[in-house]
Amino acid sequence: MKIPLNPDEKDPIWILFNKVLKVIDSITFQEELTRNGLKKIKNHQIMLKLVFIKYIF
Repeated sequence: MKIPLNPDEKDPIWILFNKVLKVIDSITFQEELTRNGLKKIKNHQIMLKLVFIKYIF
Protein backbone atom coordinates (compact mmCIF):
# COMPACT_ATOMS: atom_id res chain seq x y z
CA MET A 1 0.00 0.00 0.00
CA LYS A 2 1.35 3.42 -0.95
CA ILE A 3 1.11 6.34 1.46
CA PRO A 4 -0.58 9.41 -0.06
CA LEU A 5 1.47 12.57 -0.34
CA ASN A 6 0.06 14.99 2.24
CA PRO A 7 2.65 17.73 2.53
CA ASP A 8 3.14 19.65 5.72
CA GLU A 9 3.84 23.22 4.67
CA LYS A 10 6.13 23.71 7.69
CA ASP A 11 8.34 20.77 6.75
CA PRO A 12 11.80 22.08 5.68
CA ILE A 13 12.06 19.57 2.84
CA TRP A 14 8.73 20.71 1.44
CA ILE A 15 9.77 24.37 1.73
CA LEU A 16 13.00 23.60 -0.15
CA PHE A 17 11.08 21.71 -2.83
CA ASN A 18 8.69 24.65 -3.35
CA LYS A 19 11.65 27.01 -3.74
CA VAL A 20 13.26 24.72 -6.30
CA LEU A 21 9.99 24.56 -8.27
CA LYS A 22 9.74 28.34 -8.32
CA VAL A 23 13.29 28.59 -9.70
CA ILE A 24 12.58 25.99 -12.41
CA ASP A 25 9.42 27.86 -13.45
CA SER A 26 11.12 31.26 -13.55
CA ILE A 27 11.70 33.14 -16.78
CA THR A 28 15.40 33.49 -15.96
CA PHE A 29 15.77 29.72 -15.80
CA GLN A 30 13.93 29.33 -19.10
CA GLU A 31 16.29 31.85 -20.71
CA GLU A 32 19.28 29.93 -19.32
CA LEU A 33 17.99 26.70 -20.86
CA THR A 34 17.55 28.48 -24.18
CA ARG A 35 21.09 29.91 -24.02
CA ASN A 36 22.42 26.38 -23.61
CA GLY A 37 20.75 25.34 -26.85
CA LEU A 38 17.85 23.33 -25.46
CA LYS A 39 14.57 23.28 -27.29
CA LYS A 40 11.14 22.30 -25.92
CA ILE A 41 11.74 24.16 -22.66
CA LYS A 42 8.47 22.98 -21.06
CA ASN A 43 9.48 19.33 -21.51
CA HIS A 44 12.85 19.96 -19.89
CA GLN A 45 11.19 21.75 -16.98
CA ILE A 46 8.85 18.80 -16.40
CA MET A 47 11.77 16.36 -16.49
CA LEU A 48 13.76 18.45 -13.99
CA LYS A 49 10.77 18.60 -11.64
CA LEU A 50 10.42 14.82 -11.79
CA VAL A 51 14.11 14.35 -11.05
CA PHE A 52 13.88 16.64 -8.01
CA ILE A 53 10.77 14.81 -6.79
CA LYS A 54 12.69 11.55 -7.03
CA TYR A 55 15.69 12.82 -5.08
CA ILE A 56 13.83 14.76 -2.42
CA PHE A 57 11.07 12.27 -1.69
